[in-house]
Amino acid sequence: SIFRTNLLAELGSGKYSYSIRKQHGSCPWKAPRVRLIPYVKCCTQLAEVNRLVAASQAQYDVIVITGDEFCAVKSSGIFHYRQYHGSDVIGTGGVSRLEGRRLPVFFPLGPRAEFERVNQATEVVLAVDRRFLLNFVGSPTSIPRRQLRTYFASPQWTQGPLAPRSFVHVTDGWTQQVDTSKGYITPDKYRKVLLESQFTLCPIGHNPEAYRIYEACEAGSIPVLTLKEPTYLEHKCKDAYKPFLDARAPFVFLDSWGDLEEFMLMAASNATWVAERQVRVTEWYARYMSQVAEEFERFLEFRFEQRMSRRVPKPARINGTPAARTLGKRTGGPAARAGQYANRGGRAGWR
Repeated sequence: SIFRTNLLAELGSGKYSYSIRKQHGSCPWKAPRVRLIPYVKCCTQLAEVNRLVAASQAQYDVIVITGDEFCAVKSSGIFHYRQYHGSDVIGTGGVSRLEGRRLPVFFPLGPRAEFERVNQATEVVLAVDRRFLLNFVGSPTSIPRRQLRTYFASPQWTQGPLAPRSFVHVTDGWTQQVDTSKGYITPDKYRKVLLESQFTLCPIGHNPEAYRIYEACEAGSIPVLTLKEPTYLEHKCKDAYKPFLDARAPFVFLDSWGDLEEFMLMAASNATWVAERQVRVTEWYARYMSQVAEEFERFLEFRFEQRMSRRVPKPARINGTPAARTLGKRTGGPAARAGQYANRGGRAGWR
């Protein structure tokens, strides 16, 4: 999603935009090229993923493993980034000659493609002016989510002081496509709920990292996560929240969802603390995601220059004299800022 929505370009230096080329080999040769290789546990052969990684080395500048929610794709030293952090799959390969970082590097999910970008200047309102104290929108696809569903249906919640100030919407199951006939709310309504909520609960799904963490940050809603539940500690992607912790993300980290009510009662009576935390979250998110985008650009440029230097053709000879050799340059020039982010010419393609 971070590529499909061009979010990476909007948060970066402004030198690049990204265009999807679904047909393999259709990316312009003399432009930085990124290969996204998905691994989905239910539907993809691991051997095929490894084959695609090996086959993409000479043709693409950066290879990114996506969709591997259970950290099954181990580092072979020949791909560069991967979604979903795991202590045994991040930084376990070779060392980059650019900055000395061990590969592969963690690449955050970002918001879903369906989540329309939030205008930070006009749409994000102060926590004190928000309609809801907290929200949870989801389906019972994991033990923590089922625990929350049970809690929200209990008299302890429905008859308590927090329920009237909260938005809770739990569907019976998960489907890839939004289907309102099955109880799903539309992406627009979901987005509006986050913009109206002080806190967004982010229980673990298939992986601890979830799109809603980034969507909450976009909307100025404080993410609430847990660190000591067995589902997190025993997940195959070990230490999944380490990138957030290392970057000092000002999220709310509870030990377990059993601590939720006590924390929320405290927050409901401490508007100053909530307001300060909201500001810290929005500032941290902008800084963190911009850093991700700019570091990715530097690595992409470094790899692109390496590929071009390897692929320089021998100069042709005209009447026995070597002809001048011209290397293609990235196209595109400066353009005016659109909205709150710069997006200038120069396109990077990927598959």
